Amino acid sequence: MVVYLATHGEKTGGPDPGMTEKGFQQVRPLRQDLFDRLPADGPPEVHIGTGKRQFEVASALGLTNLEERFFYSAVWGDGSSEFKRDGKPMVMLPFGRIIKWDQYLSPRHLQPAIRKAIMTLPDNTVICSGRPVLIRLGMTLNSPNCQSGALYAIHFKPGEPDSIRIELVLSGVNLDDGKGAAI
Repeated sequence: MVVYLATHGEKTGGPDPGMTEKGFQQVRPLRQDLFDRLPADGPPEVHIGTGKRQFEVASALGLTNLEERFFYSAVWGDGSSEFKRDGKPMVMLPFGRIIKWDQYLSPRHLQPAIRKAIMTLPDNTVICSGRPVLIRLGMTLNSPNCQSGALYAIHFKPGEPDSIRIELVLSGVNLDDGKGAAI
């Protein structure tokens, strides 16, 4: 079984950020490769986080004509936004409050839930989200394979959450500017 994950591109600032035009340009090239892998009528389901940029991934991929197949869940991401300040990981909550990364417990709390959620998805489902899905599956934020504007195939055996294997199908970008700030 395989589920595809498309991660958002460069984001705007502020609470519940969307993608910049450059972010849309980073995601649009994923469309052809994704559709080449899917059945002719598209994915059976499209799962989207509840934040603005997660929906914009679906839009950039040209999936909005399949809205009857859309399902939304904070498991796939929300309006929170990870970034670095002075080299330290931080999180901006949807209402604008900035907290230290170690105060943000969603990745740890959702790690078991996300594995179970993936087990329930039909083959060839598309998830429109960002790096938090990868982090919740155990990848580290600073891993070279934890990319924005990228396409992943998440392989698994039904009913076996520990069988999940993440394949980077189409490389994206590392949105860290080298100064500790997420771009």
